[in-house]
Amino acid sequence: MRNKTLHIMIAAFKLVSTSHLVQGGSRVSVMMLSWGVIGVSILLVIAGIALCWQVLRRRQVISALQGCQGQEKEMQARIYQQEDEIRELTAGLRAEKAHVE
Repeated sequence: MRNKTLHIMIAAFKLVSTSHLVQGGSRVSVMMLSWGVIGVSILLVIAGIALCWQVLRRRQVISALQGCQGQEKEMQARIYQQEDEIRELTAGLRAEKAHVE
């Protein structure tokens, strides 16, 4: 993308310089075109920075999500283990109760 942007900027500046030399055009239109190229270049840089920021933010969010998913699996395993312990204790309590009666 950088090469493409660089080629566009070079072509635009060549166009500006050759149109001024060949046509002898007014300096105002050349300046306006130059400022237009600079403005577009600045916008492309800002868009690139925003895109990079979004990619980095997305990676951070995905990493946090994977951490939460790992915690969820651990907690689910603990819940199953505790449910098994409750069943064993309940069965033992019933056996003791039956033995006492």
